[in-house]
Amino acid sequence: MKGALSHAERNAPKRVLMSNLVDFARGEGDAGHQSALLANFTAMGHEVRMLTPGRAGAAAAVARFGARAVVTPSGTALGLPGSFDALWQLPKLLQARCAWRMNILYVRVTTLCFVQVLVARALGMRVVVEHNGWTASERRVRGGGALMCAFERWSQLAAARHAHRSRCVTSGLARLLTDGGVAPEKIFVVGNGVDLDKFRVLPTVRAPDAPLRLGFIGLLNPWQGVTTALAAFAALRSELALEFWIAGDGPLAESLRAEAEALGLADSVRFLGKVAAVDAPAVINQFDIALAPYTLGRNAEIGSSAIKVRDYAGCGRPVIAARLPGIVELEEAGWLFTHTPDDAADLATVIRRVVALGRSELAARGALARDYAEQHFDWRQIARWVIAEC
Repeated sequence: MKGALSHAERNAPKRVLMSNLVDFARGEGDAGHQSALLANFTAMGHEVRMLTPGRAGAAAAVARFGARAVVTPSGTALGLPGSFDALWQLPKLLQARCAWRMNILYVRVTTLCFVQVLVARALGMRVVVEHNGWTASERRVRGGGALMCAFERWSQLAAARHAHRSRCVTSGLARLLTDGGVAPEKIFVVGNGVDLDKFRVLPTVRAPDAPLRLGFIGLLNPWQGVTTALAAFAALRSELALEFWIAGDGPLAESLRAEAEALGLADSVRFLGKVAAVDAPAVINQFDIALAPYTLGRNAEIGSSAIKVRDYAGCGRPVIAARLPGIVELEEAGWLFTHTPDDAADLATVIRRVVALGRSELAARGALARDYAEQHFDWRQIARWVIAEC
């Protein structure tokens, strides 16, 4: 099999250079993903360093990793596109190969990462590309033109074709790569995970007659579907004793606050604003039912391996999420319920049905979620699966 490793190669200590354009100062899911891989690869005895761009606050955010995190230049302060930061990492890639003797590049896909892939191959490195999304779709959602979307597709396929292996977090991404001409034997699917030591069940104190609390945490952008959740909550507010907590910040924050005010929900919807990553588990533990109401447009094409859903499960929360590939398969486990994406009426119907289960049953479903996370979402196991392919 092209790109396959022998048993001895899979289990030998490895020298891995990770590369990404994650903004660690924002503390979002992609930062947790890369942090988990770095920490667990290292814990397994591998020599690992990670390149990440030096955007505002990045150095302080990765200081905990010591010398393993290498902050590279960023042109964003000068108004240059963030995607160009992949080019500013090339000198460190050369240093990693020649001075640090790194022989594996594990790179998170970005618009220009194919350049890194080509340089690493020329330097004799083994290359694994991580596909956490479809860049053309993300560009389209952000209003990108047809030409730029076509370039994004080409660049992602180019990175996959020239890499030895491609890790896809969903089978939908794997299908898009094979449809684009990438050899199937170069592709493997390993989803995202959760830090079960951090995202765990915490003691909370709630009055027994307090309203049940719906909750969402994450970046407030269009594809998270919070607008749909707010409309569903408004439809239920007069018939059910509920409150809705929305934690996070982003481009839709102000419009969501205005919408809640216009709907007369100011007394029952609480906006927590940006939540530090260290505080996220405590916030999630305050939810009775956690929401992940993703939109169809960006997610239907690739499916979802949502870190948010895994964080919710780690904290022992029952979840209501959009019915998308990668999520709907979890419904049979009993702790997750799905609704039609972008359909506020259907989401309201599902919320009504889940609320009717009652507090005791919701707690039992939350226990199922934690058990499932321990069996299927542990980053330690996921890191072992990924490093075996590097």
